[in-house]
Amino acid sequence: MSVPKAFKDAMQYTTFFYDCLDEIMVEAGEVNRMRWAARRGMLELDLLLEPFVDQHYANLSAEDRETFEQFMTCQDQDLYAYLMQRVQPEDPKFAALVVTIRKLTGAPQA
Repeated sequence: MSVPKAFKDAMQYTTFFYDCLDEIMVEAGEVNRMRWAARRGMLELDLLLEPFVDQHYANLSAEDRETFEQFMTCQDQDLYAYLMQRVQPEDPKFAALVVTIRKLTGAPQA
């Protein structure tokens, strides 16, 4: 007994859909980890980082999420200088991330 072509096509589509969904969806644990990393205890940083993680982190590309995770390893005073646009990050990925964070959180642009 052979399997109808329509059934094979539906199974391929379903498999493809779930493979794509796995790539797109960010695990809740990853978001929670970044939410905790974004809580810095400095009001100015918290006002930008926490809403960014809550509202936008899950929609970032995998590369941008990795960059954000690396960004969170910076010292608070460096993050403050970058996000307040007092110093330009040397790493171009960090510089692009700062622009993204400020834009998505509604912070004034220089």
